[in-house]
Amino acid sequence: MKNLLFLAIALSGFLTASAQKYMTRTGHISFSAPTAAEKIQADNTQAVSMIDPASGAIAFKVTMLGFQFEKALMQEHFNEDVESVKFPNATFEGKMKDYKAETFKNDGVYSVTVEGNLTVHGVAKPVSVPGKITVKGGKIVGSFAKFPVDIKSHGVKTRSGVPAAIEITVDITNYAAQ
Repeated sequence: MKNLLFLAIALSGFLTASAQKYMTRTGHISFSAPTAAEKIQADNTQAVSMIDPASGAIAFKVTMLGFQFEKALMQEHFNEDVESVKFPNATFEGKMKDYKAETFKNDGVYSVTVEGNLTVHGVAKPVSVPGKITVKGGKIVGSFAKFPVDIKSHGVKTRSGVPAAIEITVDITNYAAQ
């Protein structure tokens, strides 16, 4: 709870104070990494995310210990490899590029390019990925993006047979106006 309060305060400072913002504390982030032996997949429904349609700012934070795996041993190995106790969160802070704020006043699904810094294992790397923003009833209700991530470039040492590249999917559908 203390982490959520800190994130909300930090993200509020990150986003401009003039317009309505959208936030959720129950966002869904998943990742997958296929291996020769089996597919490694995990889900986390404890992501905190904010969008400011006036400035185009977008951010999320996810607690590493919140990722749930099908097999307990995979979860244990993941938390050891990413050092979840030492680096408890992964974050993204960035902006939607080449968009018009007035677009988000009309219902629909809008394609955007999201650019910013993805921090995993305490190492920030720039990313630029296509994404989608969903507007319903004149309000942002969802966002979606896939981030290809080379986890070794973030300083994560993986076990034998575990690929360096994973794909993080951010699919958040329960934003509320703040």
